[in-house]
Amino acid sequence: MKRPRKAILLAAGLGLRMRPLTNRIPKAMLPLWGKPMLGYVIDLVRSWGVREILVNAHHAPDPLVQYLRNRTHDGMIVNISFEPDLLGTGGALKRASWFPDNEPFWIVNTDIAADVSPLPFLAAFREHSPIAAVWIDARTGPRTVEIDNYRITDFRSRTSGSAGTYTFCGVQLVSPSLLRYLPDGNAFSLVEIYENAMAAGQIVRGVEEPQSYWSDLGTPERYRKAHGEILKRFLAGLPGGNLMHRRQVKTMKSLLTHGISVTGFASVGSNTVIGRGTRIIDSVIWSNTRIKPGSLLSNSIIADGAAVSGHVEGVAAPCNGGIGQTEFGQILRRIGWNPDKTTAISLGARGSDRSFTHLQTANNDAILVQHGLNRPENSRYASHARFLALAGVPVPRILADSPADRVTLMEYFAGPSLELLARTLSADALEKRYRSVLRALLVMHTIPSRSLKTGRIALEPRFSAEIYAWERELMARHFMQGRLHMHEPGIRKVSQELESVAAILTSAPSVLIHRDFQSSNILWRHERPVFIDFQGMRLGPAVYDLASLLCDPYVMLPAQAQSRLLEYYAGRTKQPAWILNLFWLAAVQRLAQALGAFARLGAIPETRHFARHIRPGLVMMNRALAHVDGLDSLRMLVREQLLAEQAKGADKVPGE
Repeated sequence: MKRPRKAILLAAGLGLRMRPLTNRIPKAMLPLWGKPMLGYVIDLVRSWGVREILVNAHHAPDPLVQYLRNRTHDGMIVNISFEPDLLGTGGALKRASWFPDNEPFWIVNTDIAADVSPLPFLAAFREHSPIAAVWIDARTGPRTVEIDNYRITDFRSRTSGSAGTYTFCGVQLVSPSLLRYLPDGNAFSLVEIYENAMAAGQIVRGVEEPQSYWSDLGTPERYRKAHGEILKRFLAGLPGGNLMHRRQVKTMKSLLTHGISVTGFASVGSNTVIGRGTRIIDSVIWSNTRIKPGSLLSNSIIADGAAVSGHVEGVAAPCNGGIGQTEFGQILRRIGWNPDKTTAISLGARGSDRSFTHLQTANNDAILVQHGLNRPENSRYASHARFLALAGVPVPRILADSPADRVTLMEYFAGPSLELLARTLSADALEKRYRSVLRALLVMHTIPSRSLKTGRIALEPRFSAEIYAWERELMARHFMQGRLHMHEPGIRKVSQELESVAAILTSAPSVLIHRDFQSSNILWRHERPVFIDFQGMRLGPAVYDLASLLCDPYVMLPAQAQSRLLEYYAGRTKQPAWILNLFWLAAVQRLAQALGAFARLGAIPETRHFARHIRPGLVMMNRALAHVDGLDSLRMLVREQLLAEQAKGADKVPGE
């Protein structure tokens, strides 16, 4: 068959997962090695023989339209279909139903990085007469497509990601007869059209091409990583390498002559100013950006117009790009900051409904915390911080608070967390830091209960049998059942043993505790600790906080250091024997909760990195069980899982 001369390029998506990068520009206009993704797709279809394209637009269409006007198209006819309301990939085809003629035509997503030959699609049409030939790939992506001898049987596999499933890559050659199977209504997906056609007996053919490159650019992390993949393919002469130009390699090399080091890759746009002494690690820097001398950009994306300094990891974008909507501007003006001269650096997903943003101006830094409605205690952060500060507990200073907008602005610390310090300090220096933390923790644990009443401090419910039961259930549901797929009798035995631990802890005296006192929640300011994430504070046993700190899987303190620090804290209390006797039971309880939380968060794509802490958690639990009598079912479970990890060849963790 002759090569199709028309293509519909789908560029109307909102790009919600790419925010704040897509606040001012559509996703199709995000630069990939300095060139808009839409430009690569246009070049791709033109190399296939396409001579007329239709580009649909919806969100922030002006940059897209301007780009198409200014671009040299070498005789290619360009049409733009504007969607006042987002119609989906299928609705876009229905709106553009005037565009195809009587010949097959291409439909291509513009939020992908793609390098593939058209020949397998043309061969599929010639040999099998399908209504559509769809690019599929088994090497990467969500893999939700099932096939039978390359005839697609299901686009929504119930066993996605399993052997024999494929990813729908967003490139397809379709027959104009596909328009007969449009659903009713205006907004729907291409998959719905294919399903209607398949139900009527039509063939949708899957096309697999090993000599190709595909990457979904739907998240900031995938977008950033695709730059590194493309560079490697460029240097190796592999498919996908044509998605960058040799001048980008020259730009990276030229950075070295200006006192800037690059590890991995650095994609740098035009009109950028990067100060001497800056280190860049696997980062994308758009045009019109300013990087102060001596900065460290690590796994970051610096958006157009941003100005940053210090250590930046994540996405940085100017506040005037709509990153924070209205409440950002209001709360910044309250403390005298100009939103137009403020850059926001997102600090990544955490295990809650809160988001954290580092705000920078030329002379100031702050942390902005936003929270949802799932956890009422998040709204108490500011009031708790003020109360704790008055009591002498080291906490961040609150700069502004807007409960109605669920936004709090607090001081920023350039110092590292205790978790990060543990990776670099000597054993003696680290113990010195821990002793400083324990002294500050003791201040919190000795706050008189009458102060809580006087200050009308609304706490979370005190530790009780119900709270401990919730923690057991977290481990049972997400670790034992969800991750290990244990049978109910085994889960019940372990849960009953943990219930006996909780019964002892419930009878212990209560003090004001932090509740989540782990190393990542302890920062440093001028060699002194600062506590964060205390919004869940409540009355409970002091040993719970102590176990959270000393048995933290994030750090894995050596056993001897644990013992010394435990005795250090206990020796400064009025009941040292009580602390020493209950500590390891509290460690078992806390680690059970932690294993459940790691398993739950590890099963979510955005927080999958938490799963790497499960093995350290098991090692620390095994250490705690060595100090506790009974609990044989839990002991056996932990040892079996450690042996299973060892059998898989996983690297050992400290203390194992």
